[in-house]
Amino acid sequence: MNTRILLAPLILIPLLFNSYAAEPNNSEQMIESLLPKTMTRNIVIEEDGEVAPPSQQAGNPSISIPIVFEYGSSRLTPGSRSTLDTIARALNHPKLQAYQFLIEGHTDGKGSSETNQTLSEKRAAAVRAYLSGPRHVEQVRLLVIGKGASELLLPDEPYAAANRRVKFVNVGKIQGGKVE
Repeated sequence: MNTRILLAPLILIPLLFNSYAAEPNNSEQMIESLLPKTMTRNIVIEEDGEVAPPSQQAGNPSISIPIVFEYGSSRLTPGSRSTLDTIARALNHPKLQAYQFLIEGHTDGKGSSETNQTLSEKRAAAVRAYLSGPRHVEQVRLLVIGKGASELLLPDEPYAAANRRVKFVNVGKIQGGKVE
């Protein structure tokens, strides 16, 4: 009986991590997650003509990516630069080059609202600077906003690391200098 009790937590561990596994982790998955889809009578038609399940249609296409910064700062870690390199490849792909993206910075619930708001803005700006600088994503395609701790990914766990993230939202095509 003691063996079963000890094994039960081990069985649950993969279930806990699978909730985070749904996020795209390579540039092809990111491209597909960020491409707009059109809903027609409960049928989702992707821009390339493929049909996708209706469950994939929920507002503007977006992805939330955990980007690690040095503690209390907007300095990117080497691991985050690697993640952003993958995002840059996706954003520079021909399927996404015509789109503009909102970069939302999010923090966890530690600290004051003012501190979290400022930090989230600086972190979103740092991501844009990295993508538009060494990774050559056109800066005009990247808008930034800080959300602080106002939209926690895990509201029941306000201090969880998963709340510290950057979200990319496809806000539409750029045509003639305007977003459609």
